[in-house]
Amino acid sequence: MNETQEMYWGVACRTCSEMIPLARVAFDAEGNPIPPPLPAPFQFETDCPHGHARETYSRTEVIMFHGPTALKFQTHPAFQ
Repeated sequence: MNETQEMYWGVACRTCSEMIPLARVAFDAEGNPIPPPLPAPFQFETDCPHGHARETYSRTEVIMFHGPTALKFQTHPAFQ
């Protein structure tokens, strides 16, 4: 089964290390990723989709990663 992949901005859960997608990555005309609009210093809370505790993360922990395309994905409020 081939599942489609997409690029996301996200953080690794501190409990299970699974990636938590926060926003889809947008690209500029040259194909470069556009960084998420997070002012410094910036912290936000998010829940692990695998049932682990809500944690506070900082903008320095946000990375870009490949993940399966989620049809019902909602951008985290801090990334809108």
